[in-house]
Amino acid sequence: MVYLVLGCGDVGFSIASKLKESRADVTVVDIDKKNVERLKKIGFRAVLGDFRNPETLLGAGIKNSEMVFITSSYFSVTSEVLKVINKLKEEFGIDPVVVARISDDGERDEAK
Repeated sequence: MVYLVLGCGDVGFSIASKLKESRADVTVVDIDKKNVERLKKIGFRAVLGDFRNPETLLGAGIKNSEMVFITSSYFSVTSEVLKVINKLKEEFGIDPVVVARISDDGERDEAK
């Protein structure tokens, strides 16, 4: 499978590391240049950019991704990313499984 991990804080790094350990094809997207540089130094495919931007997601390979993890701790960011992914799904006929990090039940309903 091809995985896309959006955000590389503690949760994103943990997910990406587990995927890499299993030799999965994983790309990490993060807005922090230092994080991206560190990730590349330890062998990750990492893309610098704001994953709320459709061009960033396209450049990171969302068209080929079978699963996308949104790991932001901010629901406002997660909500924006979900909207962008839905738009890309319609535009390109892609259908990755999307897993979003949420912190309360009210967010779960909105995310669905």
